[in-house]
Amino acid sequence: GELGDELEVLMTRRAQVKIFPNYWVMPGGHRDPGEALWETALREVQEETGVSVTREDLRPHCLWESAYPIRLADGVPRAHHLVVFYRARLPAGAAPRLVLQEEEVSGAAWVPQSQMRQVLMQRALCSSPRPAQLVDAVLPVPSDAPAGSPRRDTFDLGKEPIGLGHLFALHRWCGFSDPNSFFAKF
Repeated sequence: GELGDELEVLMTRRAQVKIFPNYWVMPGGHRDPGEALWETALREVQEETGVSVTREDLRPHCLWESAYPIRLADGVPRAHHLVVFYRARLPAGAAPRLVLQEEEVSGAAWVPQSQMRQVLMQRALCSSPRPAQLVDAVLPVPSDAPAGSPRRDTFDLGKEPIGLGHLFALHRWCGFSDPNSFFAKF
């Protein structure tokens, strides 16, 4: 999502789920039968983060073909998907309050485009050790917890894993048009 004039991306950290636990990704998920792709985008963002987006706010961003597992050395692919990434323009002002789906999301953060560019460039250069890229993230509040301020923690996007298709979409969003800037490390 984009907040007013400031370009920021909403990143979520996957919970301890079966596939890609603790990876940072943009909100999203599988399409329900009979659901339009844009309806899936609206539903998944709302379910995972509590952020409401309208159809008018959405713009197609890019496509990513995904197979799992991603390496043949890990076995024959058991799943194959075409991932549709959308951008959403949110009204100017404060970031919407995040209410995270505890079963799927273990953290979420709005990351400025300038910081995401640094994260991506450091990954492309394979610099090691990578400089810290700290983000202040909201954590899920258990349903049985008393009302109050959201829980917070700090994560280092320079060291934590980011989903491969999401890296591709982020490269596009940050304006890296040279495919070598993305594929250099693979």
